Amino acid sequence: MQNAQNQAAPEQKRWLSPAEAACYLGCSKNFLDKDRFQLRRLPFTKLGRSIKYDIRDLDAHLEASKVAPAAN
Repeated sequence: MQNAQNQAAPEQKRWLSPAEAACYLGCSKNFLDKDRFQLRRLPFTKLGRSIKYDIRDLDAHLEASKVAPAAN
């Protein structure tokens, strides 16, 4: 029970692993891997071998990627 209280849910953490970021975005980890190596659309931080995504950057990217509805 103590460990469960100390661990924040991915939505509450600022820094996410690639697997957590993929879950948060609703995409595959493979998509994020490809983006890091080829496209560089999503900002990430590299700490040694560890890759981390700032949840604020992910939210900003989602907002910037919104497509407006078509006018009728």
